[in-house]
Amino acid sequence: MKFGFAFGASLTLALVACGPGDGLSEYKEGSSGENGDGNNPNGSSGSLGSSGGGASSSGGVRPTCASTAAEAQNLPVYMVIVYDRSGSMDDNGKWNACKAGMSSFFASPESKNTNASLTFFPQGNACGAGNFATPQVNMRPLPDATTFKSQLDSTNPGGGTPTLPALQGAIQYAQGQQAAIGDKGKVVIVLVTDGIPNDCSSSVSAVTSAASAVKDKLPTFVIGVGDQLASLNQIAAGGGTKQAIVVNGTNPSQTQTDLQKALGDIKAQLSCDFKVPDPPAGQTLDYKAVNVVHTPSGGARNELTYNQTCSGPGWRYDDPAKPTRIIICDQSCSDFRKSPGKVEVELGCATKGGVN
Repeated sequence: MKFGFAFGASLTLALVACGPGDGLSEYKEGSSGENGDGNNPNGSSGSLGSSGGGASSSGGVRPTCASTAAEAQNLPVYMVIVYDRSGSMDDNGKWNACKAGMSSFFASPESKNTNASLTFFPQGNACGAGNFATPQVNMRPLPDATTFKSQLDSTNPGGGTPTLPALQGAIQYAQGQQAAIGDKGKVVIVLVTDGIPNDCSSSVSAVTSAASAVKDKLPTFVIGVGDQLASLNQIAAGGGTKQAIVVNGTNPSQTQTDLQKALGDIKAQLSCDFKVPDPPAGQTLDYKAVNVVHTPSGGARNELTYNQTCSGPGWRYDDPAKPTRIIICDQSCSDFRKSPGKVEVELGCATKGGVN
């Protein structure tokens, strides 16, 4: 049996076992990996792995492996937001515009399946990371129409830009959140700023190094309010997210719209993260025998190629040595959003492209 779901709602896990040589053997639902005569169809006890000839097919036809299915939800997103309240944020109406854009995102039904915390910087003359490790709004589920708005309304801009200790404190908090949820969600840091780091030993290179040190587990997204893009792109690249997201810094109405959209785009991108499925009871999973398939509504089946660098379309593991998450590369994630349909993870046939 198979289930189909619209992209962004859930993921179908089609658990398949390819038989030796011809890929025709059947994995019977509820059979603990045994076929009709009591033998494991993969040729080795308790393994959901490919056996050489069980490679996946392409085109519009599912591989000849038999399948059973299990449903999985998109991993919840946890945003640790670090928000610049320096004096320059009061220029050109940026502060009120950003406040409105953020409040709209926090309250929007589209933020469902997202959690967020909010930390402001600077905080007086504080320069220690510990001063920024406790958010003004602790991690909580969205949508939330009151908590974040109340804190934003009671905060005013002023001071410098101690980005380094602010990011270091956010990293400490994010690490605690990730430890608490384990593989049941994805924690990211979102830095929203309009300026170059300049206080408390902050510099672009120092902030970039701090973000780079944790990028594999805790990527840092950067939303730049204004035109300091060269510096902010460097921080984003160090944090593993390639480049900063640009928000208008001179037109308040556009600033509000851009900021709400930027937060929504980050959330949408992270909706392309899925937990590696568990095999049926009594089976083990061969991580080199996993395939991801996208079938747009009314369209042809598209089997993605494994792409560890995500330099183009495809998918990758978070850690090939010990995978916990399947990550759809940005280009394919964008394609999914443009052409909603069904996404499946098939187990048992050799991974297209091979796992590096």
